[in-house]
Amino acid sequence: MWIAVILILSLLPKNQFAEPPFQGFDLIVHFGMYLILALCYLFESFKAALFDYNLFKISILLVLLTSLVGGSAELLQEALIPGRTGDINDFLFNLIGMLAGLLLFKVVYKSP
Repeated sequence: MWIAVILILSLLPKNQFAEPPFQGFDLIVHFGMYLILALCYLFESFKAALFDYNLFKISILLVLLTSLVGGSAELLQEALIPGRTGDINDFLFNLIGMLAGLLLFKVVYKSP
């Protein structure tokens, strides 16, 4: 479900958003959206007992998922959305947010 929110927000035309309050605000938003995506994915994976609680396997899939969603969104913005451009910095902050979510999960989660 959170992936749908990310994709909808990522694919809206630029004129649908208010002017950011400061330079770099969009990077904080990217970081936060993908941190939440990582936490949702990790908690749901462990709740469903996927991969026998193997955090390494789950993490690999999370990196692939984040790269696919974030990269696709940036490419689609560039190709299809008026006023939007793909940005490598956005993509990097997507990945950094995902990694922060993974680290936070490792700190909070106590393995069985």
